[in-house]
Amino acid sequence: MPRTVLSFTRRARFSVGAIAFTIAHVVRAQTVAVTGTVYDSVSGAPLAGALVQLAAERDPTRVLSAEADSLGRYRITGVSPGRYLAGFVHPALDLLGLDPSMHVVDIPADTARRLDLAIPGGTRLRAAICGSTARADDSTGAIVGQVRDAETDAPLDSARVVVTWQELALGDGARVHLERRRIPAAVRPGGYYAICGVPADDPIVGGAEAPGRRAGLVELRVPAGRVLRRDFRLADSAAATVAAAPNDSAPDPGAERLRGHATLRGVVRRPDGRPASGARVLLLGTDRRADAGDDGRFVLEGLPSGTFSVEARALGFDARRVPVELSSRRASDAEIVLGSRVTTLETVRVMGAPTRSSRARAWRSSSDSGGAPRGTSCPRTTWRSRPRWTRPTRCVACRVWRSCRAVMARSTP
Repeated sequence: MPRTVLSFTRRARFSVGAIAFTIAHVVRAQTVAVTGTVYDSVSGAPLAGALVQLAAERDPTRVLSAEADSLGRYRITGVSPGRYLAGFVHPALDLLGLDPSMHVVDIPADTARRLDLAIPGGTRLRAAICGSTARADDSTGAIVGQVRDAETDAPLDSARVVVTWQELALGDGARVHLERRRIPAAVRPGGYYAICGVPADDPIVGGAEAPGRRAGLVELRVPAGRVLRRDFRLADSAAATVAAAPNDSAPDPGAERLRGHATLRGVVRRPDGRPASGARVLLLGTDRRADAGDDGRFVLEGLPSGTFSVEARALGFDARRVPVELSSRRASDAEIVLGSRVTTLETVRVMGAPTRSSRARAWRSSSDSGGAPRGTSCPRTTWRSRPRWTRPTRCVACRVWRSCRAVMARSTP
């Protein structure tokens, strides 16, 4: 009898285990994985750190989520077939003033689903930021970004961003002249700002300012009908200033020359990617500069914190400027690619020799004034070696002028 009970118990345990394995297999077979990437159309790069979420349409409280990696990739497992609301959240949406967009997606059974998400770009994003002021046929662009403290990264709600540019205008009497345009914009809570109606594909100078803080100016260029992101960092204005002659290449030639404790390291390359040996690198708005080494690398030290422009120049190439964000807490890196090679002429050597009449005039001027004329060499002659253009003379006086012997000869009657 005990053997019969033991045998039944073993068979029962085996049956329960088989049933549990079958149920688990069915559950796993009915769930799929959702994969994809999240892309930032404004910066043209993957949106790392985006939180992707899936909410069941019938039960919105049931939410599945995953965080995108450094390449913008994400993967959500254990998704049951059905209809879901998909979207993502990221600080970049707050920067642009956009609400998370939701998409309705159907998840089929037994099939992996790929779902790519992105921050909209182009005219769609410009219309979302600028609203009714952005027309479909308008070629102007917009600039968005955030203003932060250069040392603490804290948002600066009291700052404002100003962009300026020049454009041709028609005045009285059909006279064409240059006018300077200026658009200031106060930041929103969180340090975010947006400026609409800026010219496209034209150089623009932008900068941020706040009470008790300062930084440099940067050159911007907005693609037609699109949005450019440009963040600014401001530092304490108590940084030491050094007076220096204005730098003609700076966007603001009258800017003070600043010093600080930030460091900038980088490399300058030619358009073909080779190192630009000997290129001159300078931080605009300061007196700091350095020459690139044989490998194209350079180091600038003693720089002020904040957002500035760094410029690289090399003989035979167009100069290039790139914005940099400097901080005394860490060294900043920059890569500068020079512009296309400029057209240069072959070396021209100019050679000349004084004519007989010019030598005579120079000699007479030297004799009359008691010395050699300015800008000419002292004639090396003695009474035995007289100029050919004078009549037979005898040496009546000799003087030493600038360590050379000059003979002043007079014609004798």
